[in-house]
Amino acid sequence: MPINHKITNPDIILNVDLGTVLLLNTGGAVKSVNEKTGHVVLSALDVSADPLGSAETVKTQLENQIKPVQILAEVNQLNLTKKADQSELEKTQIKVEENRLTLLNKADLTAISLLTTLIDTKANQVYVQEQIANLVNGDQSIINAIQEISTALKDNENLLEALDYTVANRVRFDIANQALTVLQKFNARTNINAEESGTAAILIAQITVQSIGAATAAQGLKANTALQSGDVAPVALSGLFSSLTGQNKIFDVVHSAYVEGTNVAISASDTLAQMLGKLQAQIKANSSANKPVNWIDVKTIATFNARVSLPNTTLKIANINGEMWMKGMISLSSQITANTDPIFAIGNKDWFVTTAVSTANVGLTSCFDLYGTSLSIYNFGFVQAPAINAMRFYCTQNTPSNGSYNFVPFQVGTLINPAVGLV
Repeated sequence: MPINHKITNPDIILNVDLGTVLLLNTGGAVKSVNEKTGHVVLSALDVSADPLGSAETVKTQLENQIKPVQILAEVNQLNLTKKADQSELEKTQIKVEENRLTLLNKADLTAISLLTTLIDTKANQVYVQEQIANLVNGDQSIINAIQEISTALKDNENLLEALDYTVANRVRFDIANQALTVLQKFNARTNINAEESGTAAILIAQITVQSIGAATAAQGLKANTALQSGDVAPVALSGLFSSLTGQNKIFDVVHSAYVEGTNVAISASDTLAQMLGKLQAQIKANSSANKPVNWIDVKTIATFNARVSLPNTTLKIANINGEMWMKGMISLSSQITANTDPIFAIGNKDWFVTTAVSTANVGLTSCFDLYGTSLSIYNFGFVQAPAINAMRFYCTQNTPSNGSYNFVPFQVGTLINPAVGLV
């Protein structure tokens, strides 16, 4: 507010009594003053004036009193410049009025009273707990489960945020003209198994003669001689292999992935190639098994009893598929006691067996007395004695006397060394 306004409208009014001032006109004569007549010497009192020097004194006093006022006015001016001017005060008044009108549009006391009544009719905590108990039939475990779910949701806020992010990137179809993000477009294409616009054109542009491996003229000629669908179509339609008559291309196909299988039985789950591989292995195994048997003269590997006539003895043993077999004839010059005197003994452990055919004696068999005075049946067998490094051959039933005893080929047992005696 200007200082001039303060001067014209002061907050402090100074009332200084200056006394009576006599104005003298030039040339005027004074006839009488204060009941004095004639030639009068006037004093300040006679003319109601202040003594000489009073005005200066008043001026000094007035300046001393005005100076604080002037200082105060200057301070007030500085303070007022920091305050809002009149226009700002008017704006504030308008804003206050607007707020007053807004408050008038809010709920009045009647509405607030109704709200209080409405709140009073709502369920309190006890009522809510009773209703929850009714819902779960008083089962505390269900309430505990609800609390655990609440705790788990609270402990997995990051998961909920990720879920919220995922849902936000899904496409909603209830919003018209929605602008989709790149991620939302990708998710939408994934959901409907669609490709991005222009993908087909890019793929088509990438198809060239080289990329699809187009056949050359020479390759085309080879293709004309290859197996064609027409070669197998007849049997596919009829189900009869007789329909393959004249369709020899199917037999000309080279099965480059063939490998020889193992010598085991064919199973229902085998492919045709696996069946062929197993058959091949079985054929090879049978071929080796059907090789001529290498029968070895027992006299070359065994020590015989002195009562055996070696020139007339033709006993032989062989390794057939890892099994020990024996056949031939023994000629005795005199009697040999059964179960006491061995007829012969084999000291080569390669001819020992791990599994015997008979549980009583190794290779128990029967034999006919071909040249004796009577027809009798004798039992013979091997007894394996590892302690003395020998496998002995005895007569186990009836005591054979001098004569010849013939043995048809019989299996003794599984050899320790399956390769012994092989050619």
